[in-house]
Amino acid sequence: MGAKYGELSEMTRVEYENLVTTNTRIEESAKFSAVITSGSSSSLTETERREGEAFKKATKSQKIFSFGAKPPTDGSAVTWANSVFENPMPLAYTLKTIDEVLTDKHIDENADLR
Repeated sequence: MGAKYGELSEMTRVEYENLVTTNTRIEESAKFSAVITSGSSSSLTETERREGEAFKKATKSQKIFSFGAKPPTDGSAVTWANSVFENPMPLAYTLKTIDEVLTDKHIDENADLR
């Protein structure tokens, strides 16, 4: 039983390079941005909040995803976590080796894998 909740952020190469050039801690800033999106920004310091907002501003899209339970209508990760705790959903993974996952079909469709 379990669930997974996350955020997928997309940005242009130019925006990414701007973050790198300004020595932004991208991984940390992405985490801070997710905390802001979840509605829990009161737990962040002012510096963390600024970094999260800078990351959010650099992205061209942010999408929330979840496995095991639907995202709540209010978009709050806290609401989602409470619903999962009260009503857990079955969640299972089957691991395969890379040669089972990347078949000739996938390689033929993607020139970068040749």
